[in-house]
Amino acid sequence: MLDNLHIVFRSNWGLAVVFLLTAAVLVLAWHWNRPTRAALSRRLYRVVAVAQVLAALLVALWLVNPRLRYARNWAEDASLAVLVDTSMSMANRDMGDGESRFETARRILLAPDASLRGKLDEKAEIRFYSFSAGLRETPDSRLPPGPDPAGLTTDISGAMQSLAADVRGKHIRGVVLATDGVDTGGGDLKRIARDLQAPVYAIGIGQKSDPGNPWRNVGIVSVDVPTRVNLGQEVEVKVHLSQEGYGGEDLQVELLEEGGPIDTENLPLSDAPRQMARLSFKPERKGTRNYSVALRAPSGDRVEPDNRLDFTVLVSEETIRVLYVEGTLRWVYKFARRTLEHEESIELDTVIRTGGGKLYMQAENDLTLQGPLPGDLDGLKQYDVIILGDFPRSLLPDGQLKLLERYVKEEKGGLLVIGGPETLHSGAYKGSSLESLLPVRLGETRTLAPVGGGGLMSRVTPRGQSSSVLRGLEKDLDGLALAGVY
Repeated sequence: MLDNLHIVFRSNWGLAVVFLLTAAVLVLAWHWNRPTRAALSRRLYRVVAVAQVLAALLVALWLVNPRLRYARNWAEDASLAVLVDTSMSMANRDMGDGESRFETARRILLAPDASLRGKLDEKAEIRFYSFSAGLRETPDSRLPPGPDPAGLTTDISGAMQSLAADVRGKHIRGVVLATDGVDTGGGDLKRIARDLQAPVYAIGIGQKSDPGNPWRNVGIVSVDVPTRVNLGQEVEVKVHLSQEGYGGEDLQVELLEEGGPIDTENLPLSDAPRQMARLSFKPERKGTRNYSVALRAPSGDRVEPDNRLDFTVLVSEETIRVLYVEGTLRWVYKFARRTLEHEESIELDTVIRTGGGKLYMQAENDLTLQGPLPGDLDGLKQYDVIILGDFPRSLLPDGQLKLLERYVKEEKGGLLVIGGPETLHSGAYKGSSLESLLPVRLGETRTLAPVGGGGLMSRVTPRGQSSSVLRGLEKDLDGLALAGVY
């Protein structure tokens, strides 16, 4: 370790010059003190001499400005990041022997006998990542066997930015990027690469475009369908499609249950990159039902895995009864109520405070309220779920909070608390029965300073970018200024 310690002089003077300067300072200090030697006692003379020598040395140090530098040997712990593109275009089988682009990438990067893999192992420890719209670190043994069906983009700049955040404070010796596409993220890729402070090596995979065989592909992007429906309910399925290279051809879209078709639509493809097909079904059996949407694509479709998408629907005869209690006419109430009312499997009652202590109730059930909630446990048991919005603590008596606690703990009722200034932010529910039901401590909120004054900003981690919960929201959440913390 001592070999890595070095003394450097910011003045750019060499060691010999510094030594001569120091010696000259000591000689001058001795010479200046000669006249005073006879006039002072020996002890006082020594104190004065030492003080003058120290002052002279401090002046010399100020002139040469020395620095102690520690050069760490990064080779001992540096790693190599390997990013593999998992967008759907990597399923294109235009490589040798009909191999897909993704299979080629796996072979040259993962096969133990591959010459490239062997050379990489010699350089450093390898950390594998997969990416399309988001970045996910994964052991090489768990690298996906094929492209991500939802991987509609090749966000190289976003993946590199997530990598830079993931390895912040660490050192990487380089980045190997295996991809077939241009960057669709729109970020400043050059700046992000500079921030990594590591060389980036790109492996281009795929054949050049052939004018005689242009790129054509149609695939399923997503399916909009309720996750829970009632027996005999007419259910609409919206199938969102993407296409490239087609126009005027007919596409057959099928809805399958247990392999058999239950609805079909012939969709004329336009030149637009996004299309939508509408299918429907009416479940005749209860339980968890498995469905699929499949495409019979026109000739020339280059990618097959995106031609089928499976989904599951829970079919029940029961209706979920919900009581939504809200303390103010805010946007959350407006959109939550609209969504719940449109669900045929949900029966919604609402109680809202319209001003002061006044309450307005819209309910199908016969309710006797004590404040905003039913006055006894039997009244609460009419509902499967209680939604508590931003309701003031002063208008919710302790007795009702105790009933709510029994409803959850004894009757296994569902409780959803939507935060707001009156609930989480105020800290007024601290120590109440409500706090015992929640996975957070309801103390006073710690208000944060503005971002420019040392505040905090949110950052979506690589794991968050790969989560289906945050899909489509990553860019809106990343860099969001936080106003407070619970």
